Amino acid sequence: MDINRVYRAYVKRIWILLILVSCLLTGINTHAQNENSSAIIENKAFPFITCLKENPKLLKKIGKNPELINLVTHHKERVEIALKQCNNAGCYADALKWSQDEVAIVTDELIKLSGQDKSFKSLIQTLRGSGSYNLYASYEDPEYIRAVWNSVAEGAAHILEVYIKGKQPFYAATDSISFKPDDTGFIEELKAMLADEIKGMKEKCFFEVPLNMAINALILNRRDEASRYEPLNEGMNKTAFDKIKNVKWEEYPYSVILVPGKGPEEEGIVIDPQGIIRCRMAAEYFKKGAAPFIIVSGGHVHPNKTPYCEAVEMKKYLVKELSVPGDAIFIEPHARHTTTNMRNTARMIYRFNMAADKKIVIITDSGQNSFIDKMEKRFITELGGVPYRAIKKLSENTSAYLPDRNALQCNPKDPLDP
Repeated sequence: MDINRVYRAYVKRIWILLILVSCLLTGINTHAQNENSSAIIENKAFPFITCLKENPKLLKKIGKNPELINLVTHHKERVEIALKQCNNAGCYADALKWSQDEVAIVTDELIKLSGQDKSFKSLIQTLRGSGSYNLYASYEDPEYIRAVWNSVAEGAAHILEVYIKGKQPFYAATDSISFKPDDTGFIEELKAMLADEIKGMKEKCFFEVPLNMAINALILNRRDEASRYEPLNEGMNKTAFDKIKNVKWEEYPYSVILVPGKGPEEEGIVIDPQGIIRCRMAAEYFKKGAAPFIIVSGGHVHPNKTPYCEAVEMKKYLVKELSVPGDAIFIEPHARHTTTNMRNTARMIYRFNMAADKKIVIITDSGQNSFIDKMEKRFITELGGVPYRAIKKLSENTSAYLPDRNALQCNPKDPLDP
């Protein structure tokens, strides 16, 4: 017997086994990561749905509603026809979206239920308290439910239109679909996902398949930006977050110094020179005692689908090159535009229980600072409302504003940073 040949064959089998195990574990880990990303995106873009899922009794009652059961039946029939007949991605998106009549049916049934069920009334109070739909805070419960559900339906439809059908989003250069809508592999993947989703659809709640497919489309497009770095009080923010409780806010003129990111347009550039200039100005302001914290704000934006996060790279620069303590710097790693730099910073003030009665000071270049106090129409167009009060330009490079609870309003039509 050739011992060496037997040994080589044995080693080969072991390597094959190890490769198979590695592939299996990678698949399991990827699935788990996708599940986690999906849950985070759903909670951020569709908090109403998350609240429903956290109330099994209410969800069961909704699932037994005859009108909604009928809606699910018709929706299933439409999807089954699509699976047999569709030959492009847009066809699947059209089959998944709720029609105006279906949206109206859901609205009517939810309003009826909200007036009858105590747990539904409790859910409404929870939503109101969260601020996730703060733009509707003055509405009576029936109109509040109407506005909240319309936000869900319109948001899901928008995601299906952009990330399955290929419609251009507001910022097409950085937020678009990753595939051509007629890409064969993309269509086959969608078909397989949809076929899997409609299994047992009759037992599912009315919102599940369209919403799941909308979020699946984001994951399939590798547009999971909204789920990255969560929860924000952990990771790179943990030491700063732990420090909040000991801050004597009365000793500072501002709650935080906001540094908006500036993404480089060239591949491979980690931090833009303009971002460096903003960091240097912010470091000087911090060392003069303007605020106890710096918030560097900016996500994975420029160039499209960059591996570098503006906020992460700015924090690294502030710590390594400018000797600002790491526990004095928060990253806000999701904002994609000036509007969301300001909104997301205001959100952090409320969610981290920082001083909401103090102004946030923005440190930036003169170009950006020249229009920051003139953006109200843009905020309303892109976000639906204004997340600040009493905004004022202070100097060539600084402006300041008070946060407003409208900043907490979710925006599912911007699913990369809802």
